[in-house]
Order: sequence, then structure tokens, then C-alpha cells
Amino acid sequence: MPLVGANIWNIVGLTILIVLATLLIVLSVITFVRYMKDEAYSNAISLMACAAVSPIPPNPNDKGSKGTKTSSETLYSKKDIRIDVENPGGRPGNIHIHKGNSKYYYDLARQTFIDSKGIEAPRKIINLLDDKEIIIAIGKGLKILGY
Repeated sequence: MPLVGANIWNIVGLTILIVLATLLIVLSVITFVRYMKDEAYSNAISLMACAAVSPIPPNPNDKGSKGTKTSSETLYSKKDIRIDVENPGGRPGNIHIHKGNSKYYYDLARQTFIDSKGIEAPRKIINLLDDKEIIIAIGKGLKILGY
């Protein structure tokens, strides 16, 4: 009879061990994902700073261009905010944000959003630059443009 009780505790102990191991794996994955987001954010910030003082890269039709030709690619889309990059060739590419029916372009030199007339976007749009995911999306767009 004591052997049956020992077997039950072996099963309970094994179950507890499996649950703890699973929990450890999940926590490790969460930590890794956070680290990768922070690394992507840091890389995007660095790229934005470099792009602010760099010449405009050649368009994707030119020989030696690092840019990827794309008519439009969505980099971020949540709620009513969407960030796209366009690099069609024949003209400089751009990164822009759509909020509702409004469209604002990312100005590399000023590191802010502007409207089609060059006027700074409303504060609500500018404040989106405090969002890590938006910064990461802009960094992806800069890579597509060839920075």
C-alpha cells in the first residue's frame, strides 16, 4: 500500500516540475521579446538620427541604390493610425502617417511630421513619436528607403 502513495506523489511532483519548467520557458520568451523590441527601438533611433544628417539616398531605379522599390508598404496599423512607406523610383521616397482622412509626412531633417505644405502636424500627431512601435516602424521605413 505505501507504494501506491509514493506513486501518487511522484505524479504530483512531476506535474509541479512540468508547470514550473513551462513557466520558466514562458518568462524567458517574454524577456527575449522585450529585449528584441528594445534593440529594434535603439536601432531605429540611431537610424533616424543618421538619416537626419544624411543626403537623400538614390532612388531604387539607380545603380548602387540600397533602397527597395515599393509603391506603398504598410509598416504599422492600429486603430485609426497607419504608417506607410513609398519608394516608387523616379522621385524621392517618403514615410507618412494616416490618421483618419489626414496624411502627414515624416520630415527627416526636423524629425517630425509635417503636412503637404511643410507645416508641422498637430501636437496629437507629433506625440505619436513617443510610441516605441511607431519609432520602430519609421526605422523599418528608413531601411526600405535605403538609409
